Order: sequence, then C-alpha cells, then structure tokens
Amino acid sequence: MEQSINDFAERMQYKLDLNKDKDCDIMNPDGAGRGWKHCNTHWLLARAREELKELEEALESGCAKDIQNECADVGNFVMMIFDVTGPQPF
Repeated sequence: MEQSINDFAERMQYKLDLNKDKDCDIMNPDGAGRGWKHCNTHWLLARAREELKELEEALESGCAKDIQNECADVGNFVMMIFDVTGPQPF
C-alpha cells in the first residue's frame, strides 16, 4: 500500500480516537444506537459537507497540520457512508 494512504489512514484513526467519547446525540441525533453504524447517510453527508467547509478555511490559513486534520475529518465521514452501505463488489 502507498505510504500516503497509510499516513492518511493513521490520521483518520487519530481523529476518530479524539472523538470516540462524544455522546450518542452528537453522533446520532435520532438516538438509536451508538456510533456511525446507526447514523442516517444523509446526516453523515451533511457532516462531510460541514467538514469540507472547515477544510476550505484550513487551506486559506495555510497551516499544514490543520489542513491534514480537516482532510482526515472529511475522509472519516465519507468512510462512514462507505461502511454503512455495506460491502459491495467492485
């Protein structure tokens, strides 16, 4: 696997670990279950869009650490949508 993919995945995991203690109502506003597996895909997509806005702001600031953290946030919400739609053939 490409090193850049491994680096990105590590940053994604870091960001997930930072947020693992968030209350259910933050991660799942409907209150059913805990974590992204119980989230509506439209809600996850809305969150990805919010994170894209934050990424744009980070790009404007030029801070590489902030840019990479926001990239990981966007990637995490897109990964969550990928995960909840289940395994599919290529």
